[in-house]
Amino acid sequence: MRSKKIIKLTWICILLVCAACLFSACQSQDVSSGDVGIGPDAAKEAALSASGEDAGEVTFTRARLETDGEVAIYRVEFYSIKADYEYEINAEDGSVLDERKTILRHPLIKDSDENTEENFIGAGQARAVALADAGLDEREARFDKVIIQFEEGKNRYRICFSQEDVEYEYDIDAVSGEVLRKQIDDEDE
Repeated sequence: MRSKKIIKLTWICILLVCAACLFSACQSQDVSSGDVGIGPDAAKEAALSASGEDAGEVTFTRARLETDGEVAIYRVEFYSIKADYEYEINAEDGSVLDERKTILRHPLIKDSDENTEENFIGAGQARAVALADAGLDEREARFDKVIIQFEEGKNRYRICFSQEDVEYEYDIDAVSGEVLRKQIDDEDE
């Protein structure tokens, strides 16, 4: 009889623990659903503001909601011609919890006064040129890479983006904005 009471009490304890866990889970916000605090767009704005970069000169690669212990955070990553950035933004109040900046060094060749960074059109304008040539709107495209490089005697922006199953790669002259090369790969073909 005593062993039945022990088994019964054990089951009751297990059920109470399960109920407490379930209640606790229901009381916390659901981080996986994205229903937390400021939202990804505000997290991007907070990171961009902290970086001092111009919105037209950066490409965001991630704005994902995660948990860091018991704190919900947005992990925001983006890059510009100058640097790669990684931020942890508090999902509740938008404060910057952590930031990392990696300065990029580009082997740019200055073969004339016109071919200097001050005269470059900028990554934002290079993206706009590529999108216009492809006949797309910025909301339709997902940018994978925007870098600047020296190739074939010219400083150029390499712009890589996709729209549904089509991948685009453009080289845009960094000074004139001219399309130097484009490659379009349709995965359906």
